[in-house]
Amino acid sequence: VLLTRPDGAIVAANRSACAMFGMSEQALMRAGLAGLADAGDPRLGALVRARKRAGVASGELRMLRAGNQAFEAEISSMVFDVANEAQGVDQLAGIFVRDITVRQEAQR
Repeated sequence: VLLTRPDGAIVAANRSACAMFGMSEQALMRAGLAGLADAGDPRLGALVRARKRAGVASGELRMLRAGNQAFEAEISSMVFDVANEAQGVDQLAGIFVRDITVRQEAQR
């Protein structure tokens, strides 16, 4: 699970996300979503547009672990409103990322 700002900055990551990406929480925060999602994946734009339009999105996407090692993931994302004037944030997004490499290999 990743918690992000609307601009893609990661503000928190749970232990499972750190293990999956092979990075510490601080490294994930430095990378941001732009450093984790494969910008060359043609599915990325559709997921971003769907979340902007409806506040939720789900689908499959190629993600990048430490060392730019690509893996296929199932993504579910939801935007929610928060009241945190001290940090100047009014929306955050919860992003659930599941590595589906094994499932795809079994299907092949």
